Amino acid sequence: HALREQDILTLFPGGIPSREQSGSDNKEGFAPSPSDRALFQIHATKHSIQARMARLEHNAATAKQNALDARKNGKRNNPPSSAMVHLRRHKAILAELERCAAVLANLDA
Repeated sequence: HALREQDILTLFPGGIPSREQSGSDNKEGFAPSPSDRALFQIHATKHSIQARMARLEHNAATAKQNALDARKNGKRNNPPSSAMVHLRRHKAILAELERCAAVLANLDA
């Protein structure tokens, strides 16, 4: 397996085998070094954090829209505190996004 990200090419010959495959039972004769495993783990973590950040961005936009809708319709349908609940959720999601961005920056370094 190979992965190309902009100008970086990461090679994983035969993939990263599971624990059962590493050792003498490995058919391809590939026993990944600890650095290969670490690079693969960093790569997998980066992709999972990027996917999480995409979901969080979507959730933040939804929470913000819900807050605006609750504020606009607050006098008729929802109490005014409903908008505040959505705004607090939006703020918490943005804080989590910042934490994810910091972790991603550390992984890229």
